[in-house]
Amino acid sequence: MVVLMMCAPLARGGDWMNLWPGQAPGAKRPPVGTETGGSNWRFSNTEVPQYSLFPAEEPNGTGVVILPGGGYANLAADHEGRQVAQWFATRGITAMVVKYRVSANPDLGYHFPVPQLDARRAIRIMRFKAREWGLDPSRVGILGFSALYGVYARAAWRTCVRSGWTQAAAVGSGAPARRKPRKTTRASSHTVLQFLVSPHILF
Repeated sequence: MVVLMMCAPLARGGDWMNLWPGQAPGAKRPPVGTETGGSNWRFSNTEVPQYSLFPAEEPNGTGVVILPGGGYANLAADHEGRQVAQWFATRGITAMVVKYRVSANPDLGYHFPVPQLDARRAIRIMRFKAREWGLDPSRVGILGFSALYGVYARAAWRTCVRSGWTQAAAVGSGAPARRKPRKTTRASSHTVLQFLVSPHILF
């Protein structure tokens, strides 16, 4: 007897998977065609927050979420994302490059805490999928470049105090924290390792 097993393929460098099911919280999705770039992994005016996974060639159980920089206006996701993720993957570390919501256009509403919501969601996804991706959920870190390290740094501080929007973000929808969260959002957004590269942090 032959048994065929079907499973969802992993997103491997270049394949983009949505961070959120349906509408991402915090800001209204802009019209189709708003986002620019992509062919060179440099993005502006992100429409849908997504991630691209780079599985380790010989996994050691460690995972890292990568937030490309770009001066709070763009995402330099090639040299501050894809190339770094490939480097990690050849050294046993599974890496996730995050295309989070960022724009120089204030009308899109991508101000605080919108980018932080996407960063924390990415961490939760990696921890939630740890077994599927061959990771140890206690060995998840984050690497942020330039101005965008501040995106996660501020989120990390507010996660510790668990107040205000942090509680709403924990359920992934802006709903009251007392509502039962989805399984993914029950995963912690805490990271055991945080790396700063040319950081610019505003608190």
